[in-house]
Amino acid sequence: MWAEFVKSLLKNTYLRTMKEDILNRIAQLDELLDKESGNEELWIERGTLHWKLQDWQKCIADFDRAISLNEYSTAVELRQMAMDTIAYYYKDRYNPWFLLLISKIKTYNHGNFQRNNSSGWRTVQGLW
Repeated sequence: MWAEFVKSLLKNTYLRTMKEDILNRIAQLDELLDKESGNEELWIERGTLHWKLQDWQKCIADFDRAISLNEYSTAVELRQMAMDTIAYYYKDRYNPWFLLLISKIKTYNHGNFQRNNSSGWRTVQGLW
């Protein structure tokens, strides 16, 4: 039990330190990109760091910026890999068809589905 606690503590410390290192590097890249906004490699590096933090919007935006600078950039493949990752792990969050369906369900009877008990349906409230 004590060994598991120490292992967990070390892992959490390592992850926290790693996240701080990534955030520090992103801050450095922000300063560099203010001076050299046309540097494709900096945009790719920052997009990769956002990927590690799973900040998908910023990741895709940085890759898009790198692609706008060079349409044959490696950012094209990285962006596609990020989109594939999003599509696989976050189907409910980033799938436009699913979001449309959810918005329609929410507006139908304000998210409360009521049927009589004889048909086997229950009232479901507070899902969203």
